[in-house]
Amino acid sequence: MKWNDVAILLLDPADGTIRECANAWKKRYGISRDRSFSVPFARTHRRAGEILPGYKRLEAGSLSFSNLTTKLIVVSHGCPQGLFLGRTLLGAPDVAYQLAGWGLTSAGLLAFRGCLLGKANFLDRLVPSLSHANIEAGWLLGYKREAISLGIDPGWLETPRLLIDTQLNGKHEGCHHPMATERRAPPRVAAHEGIGFFDRLLREATGGRSKLPDEQRVKVVRGNRVVAPPNGSSPRYPAYLETPV
Repeated sequence: MKWNDVAILLLDPADGTIRECANAWKKRYGISRDRSFSVPFARTHRRAGEILPGYKRLEAGSLSFSNLTTKLIVVSHGCPQGLFLGRTLLGAPDVAYQLAGWGLTSAGLLAFRGCLLGKANFLDRLVPSLSHANIEAGWLLGYKREAISLGIDPGWLETPRLLIDTQLNGKHEGCHHPMATERRAPPRVAAHEGIGFFDRLLREATGGRSKLPDEQRVKVVRGNRVVAPPNGSSPRYPAYLETPV
């Protein structure tokens, strides 16, 4: 599915895993600096208050350009209960009002790139929260399992590296993350994510050419507004006629 406009939000620039992930998605979709936004480094970081090169400061009004043809990629650590803004866990109402505070009024797709955000009912709870915050959204997407870095170069990075939510740390404490107490060294070359153990095995066995079906990898939730898929109906984004409430 192609969108006319793609933007990205980096919610934890101090975390190397999240930073690498956001940079890789930027390259994959060719997202310009004008559509790349980041919160500043935390006050406790040596670069406190700075903005990562290639990004604009995420602040009030930053997302006012977005409309129902925009795909908004949100990169953060995640768990079934919600996503992290730095070290702060945000549930569905908090996420909606934070997005509204940044100027978001509509988006065709909210794609959350973080572990386990599609595992439970976070996305389902986010839909009415978006309505309450006066935000229109066509679709929401999140991973059903943990995202695992793979040593595969699918060809869309000049320097293949992509670390998605794998350097597990204290941010997952209390979130019942299946590997919350473990740390794993990142692969020397990583350029794609596997969603769960078996998806990782399949991708590694096929050099990134195959993956498990969407229903085993991601959860897609219809939003509060009807948004027709730009390229027609598809298994991931089926066309539908009824009006969501």
